Amino acid sequence: MAERINIEGALLKLREMESTLPTVIGNEAKRHFLNGFRKEGFTDTFLEKWASRKRKTARDRRRIDKLIKKGRAVTSGMTDQGATGRGLLVQSGAMRKALIVHNATWTLIQVGIIGISYAGYHNTGDDGFEPIRKIIGESNVLNEAIRKKVRIAADRFLRSF
Repeated sequence: MAERINIEGALLKLREMESTLPTVIGNEAKRHFLNGFRKEGFTDTFLEKWASRKRKTARDRRRIDKLIKKGRAVTSGMTDQGATGRGLLVQSGAMRKALIVHNATWTLIQVGIIGISYAGYHNTGDDGFEPIRKIIGESNVLNEAIRKKVRIAADRFLRSF
C-alpha cells in the first residue's frame, strides 16, 4: 500500500524554507565578503590580493625603512599592514561594519555596503586614484557555498516525509 503524504504539512515546511533560506544565503554571502577584509583580497575562484598601500614620498620611505630596521613603531598609514598592524581598507572599520544583507526574499537577495560613499570607488577603481580592491562581486567559491546550503535545505525538506 502506498504511503500517504500530508500535503498541508509539506506546504507549511516549504513555506518555512521559502522564508528562511534567503536569509541563510544572504548571511553566507555577507560572511564571504567580510572574510575578504580579513584575507585582504577578493575570492572568486582563488584569492586575488588587494594592492598594497603606497608609501607617501621617497623621504618618508627612507625614514620608515630606518625605523623598521631599528625595530621602532611606524606611524599608521605610512606603509603596508606589516608595519602598521592595520589591514588594508580598515582605518575606522566603517566600511566593514556597513556591509549588510539589505534584502533577502525568495526572488532577490541583496548584500552591500550602505552609507559609505567611497566603497564603490574601492570596488571598481572608478575614481582613477585608488587601485581596484574588489570587496563585493560574483564569486565561484561563494556560489558553491550557496549551492551546498540549498542542497542541505532541500535534503532536510525531502527527509521530513
